[in-house]
Amino acid sequence: MSTTQAEIVDIFNQFPTYILRDIIEEYELGTTSNKKEELVSGLSERSWSVDEEEQISQRLSAIKEEDRPLMRYILTIDSESDLGNLVDSMSANSVEFSEENIPVDDGFEIRSAGDSVLEATKWKVTEKEEYIPEINDIRKTTEYNRTDFVVNLSESRLFVESSNYGKATHVRSIVSENGFEFGDIGHRYLQSGQANDLVEEFVNSLRSSRTPLNRVEVSSVKVWIPDISDVRDVEIGGTSDIFTHNDVTHFTDGRGAKIVGLGGHVSYNGSSFDFTVGYTLTSGIGRIKVKKNGEKTGNPEVREEVFGELREIYEEYFVA
Repeated sequence: MSTTQAEIVDIFNQFPTYILRDIIEEYELGTTSNKKEELVSGLSERSWSVDEEEQISQRLSAIKEEDRPLMRYILTIDSESDLGNLVDSMSANSVEFSEENIPVDDGFEIRSAGDSVLEATKWKVTEKEEYIPEINDIRKTTEYNRTDFVVNLSESRLFVESSNYGKATHVRSIVSENGFEFGDIGHRYLQSGQANDLVEEFVNSLRSSRTPLNRVEVSSVKVWIPDISDVRDVEIGGTSDIFTHNDVTHFTDGRGAKIVGLGGHVSYNGSSFDFTVGYTLTSGIGRIKVKKNGEKTGNPEVREEVFGELREIYEEYFVA
């Protein structure tokens, strides 16, 4: 079904200006302006076919996905169970979708299931009511919350795609209830000196020529301080050696603190990315986050490439 003129305008308004110029050039429209609204006007005046509208919508979705931070919690599987039993358990509580492909209740969606890999989504549907004083009425809204996760027996890993630690532990509980047992990621059972040495080796490996990542800068450190049993964030900028920086050594040397996470920036194929890595001391769950900076090209897979490079070295120094 063809979209309305207002919908076409709304779609183009969501594009960055530099992408609008690319579309104008690709379709040879000839519109030129420094004002976004004039570029949108020129694009919306064209008659778009249904196929072209679909291509434009897919392009917008790809750009939005590329702009979204990619964060995954990582858990090690120590003892495996039958993946088929887990699939059966989730299928018994599968989510139902409307004709518009919108979930109508809580449940699981099995996206893919093989002999060694399960890809699934946990859906939660929440009805909310909000009083609007301007109209003296109650507005009802529905929130659709999804948590994607992957059980990979070949790698003995559970990956939970979320920025919410509670969701990661919830998925772990669901998988545990079906006979899986999990190990530790991180250095929570090591002495602070040993743990910090491994973090330093991790950073040195990131900065070496063994990966396509370059211009690695560490701008923040998360330390656990044993005498108060608390975690503090230390902002240090991106040019200093974190292991000799006064604000870090104040905790590591002076108070026996353990580095449990760090964040910074890397460059990959000409693009800049923010990253954070670390683990939780209470549960031994690892985490890696990647966020692309600057212009987006509609290639969300580049986040996966950076994630993969980070994870390869992370596994070497954060997983026993």
